Amino acid sequence: MLSSHQVIKLQPKELEKDASVKAIFSIRGGTGSAQLLDMLDYEMIKKHPKVLMGYSDITALLIGGNLATLTAMLGSGYLPTDWNDKILFLEEVGACIDQVDRMMFQLKNAGILSKIQGFVFGAAQTASNEGCVDLEDMLASYFKTTNIPAFSGAMTAKCLFYP
Repeated sequence: MLSSHQVIKLQPKELEKDASVKAIFSIRGGTGSAQLLDMLDYEMIKKHPKVLMGYSDITALLIGGNLATLTAMLGSGYLPTDWNDKILFLEEVGACIDQVDRMMFQLKNAGILSKIQGFVFGAAQTASNEGCVDLEDMLASYFKTTNIPAFSGAMTAKCLFYP
């Protein structure tokens, strides 16, 4: 597998400028995706917008897909700023429920959960959770006193690869 730095070397910036290229598809996510943020030419992207389709962490750069990547961007300047009237769709694989709880608490403290209009969490394969609360109960606790509709258990691509 290639690191995000190796991928950048394989994908010349001319791809971003090329008007015949309408979309960029990432064939994998990866925990290194956030490392790409300071390597992107945002002015060129504005001038030559592309559809960015991806998997896991790569989509978190734009829409919040992976919970760990999203929370890692808090305070970085790369986190989206307009959460009003948005539906937040997240997924996470391999984290313990207490880790997911901590990351959700970070989103709450950052004011994100109070601005969104809906919340969807992908079906998760969590690590060993002996002595932990139920994932669905923990997620529901963040929305039970709000009027924000919330759902967990959505089938995502990770459900196919991490049964």
